[in-house]
Amino acid sequence: MPMKYIHISCLAILLIMNMTSSAQVINGTWTGNYAKTLLSYNPTSLVIELSLYSDSMITGASHLYYDGGRYEHHKLTGK
Repeated sequence: MPMKYIHISCLAILLIMNMTSSAQVINGTWTGNYAKTLLSYNPTSLVIELSLYSDSMITGASHLYYDGGRYEHHKLTGK
């Protein structure tokens, strides 16, 4: 019988840990580098803006910045 109580105690601890844990917040602006390639222009930086709605809808934009004032902007949407 004592082994049964150990299993129940472990299960209870795992359930409590699962209820109190949280995921990473992805809302906001993320800035980083872009992988360089051999046959294309190499961006100097990458900026991604993300917004999360109703826990399932993601919208935002990505921005690639190049030397000489050039840039690319792309709209992002998804579930």
